[in-house]
Amino acid sequence: MEYNEHIKMPQFNVINITTSSEESQLRLGNFSTLMARFTLERVMGFYIVHTFLPSFLLVMLSWITFWLHVDATPARASLGITTVLTVTTQVSASRFTLPEVSYPTALDIWFSGCLMFVFSALLEFALVNYIYLLDIRVRPSKQTGTKSVYATTEPSSMDVSNNSFVPGEYKPKTDIFAVKYDSSSAATKNGIANNAGETFKPYVQYAQRIDRISRVVFPLLFTFFNVLFWSIYLHEPTN
Repeated sequence: MEYNEHIKMPQFNVINITTSSEESQLRLGNFSTLMARFTLERVMGFYIVHTFLPSFLLVMLSWITFWLHVDATPARASLGITTVLTVTTQVSASRFTLPEVSYPTALDIWFSGCLMFVFSALLEFALVNYIYLLDIRVRPSKQTGTKSVYATTEPSSMDVSNNSFVPGEYKPKTDIFAVKYDSSSAATKNGIANNAGETFKPYVQYAQRIDRISRVVFPLLFTFFNVLFWSIYLHEPTN
């Protein structure tokens, strides 16, 4: 069998073509059969440009949320949800161009890893946002209190004979009124103000610390995943 070497497929390269013939015995008689076996090799450049590179950039795009401020909830939420939905759409689109098999392929493992990283970045935002809101929900309830300041006086002495007041004879004795004030006026809204005027925000600092750790941990884990993935599938012998 001969074929034109100038005709190429965008996803595969033809490595070898072998032909054979055999005789099949059927109920109606014996029939000669010609068989051709094609050995194909995937073109990695096609999948790197159309599949691996876009998903790689989407994972890196999800890391931008770690550099946004902890109170930028709309920006961080929209970025996290967009990356998760985009990777999911990419997974669905890639299945239309690949044959259906019963075992996980290298592309399935790659997309599973990318989806796990972008979804983890979204969960990290949810955790950071929850910790940040604790300064608003918990701290004011601990800082706000009431304290009573009592001013006491006694009804003035009165000269019963002429129904006139006698000045200079007021003695504090009984509680007439109580003034309450909110001690939160000495504290800030999201933290506790010390004598120097500085504000201590423990939960905000915890949230910012998680963001700083994520800026390092997520790229390192994704780099380790890439090294492990490509070292296995690039050196795997083809049958």
